[in-house]
Amino acid sequence: MATMELRIQQGIHILTLTNADNHGDNMLTTSVLEEYLTALDTVEDHPEHTALVITCDHDKTFCTGINLEWLRSQSEAKQQCFVDTLNRVLCRIALLNAPPSPLLTAMPMRVVRSSRQPRTIALCVKIEDGSVFLRST
Repeated sequence: MATMELRIQQGIHILTLTNADNHGDNMLTTSVLEEYLTALDTVEDHPEHTALVITCDHDKTFCTGINLEWLRSQSEAKQQCFVDTLNRVLCRIALLNAPPSPLLTAMPMRVVRSSRQPRTIALCVKIEDGSVFLRST
């Protein structure tokens, strides 16, 4: 994988994001999301009990979010493909087998509007139907 590395350490899967030092800041693109899906396939196919820890090799930046410059340069169809792939990744993470019930994922994000008023929102996945929504906090 070009932007992440998956290894097993003492029975635990560790996914390390590795593209921060090449000016990627671990930004999300369709190819990065597809790597997440491949890593999730590997974790889910593991025959024994395991856990997944996601970390990065950069000391300051974990992930700076969606690569908006890249996304704006894509056609409408490729933008939709990105959104669909993001939905699949978030749903897969939310529905990882974690007895006794599936996990719900929510990722806090800071959004700065043009008025420069920061606002915190959470990107959430609804377990019932797998829909992705934003919730303001």
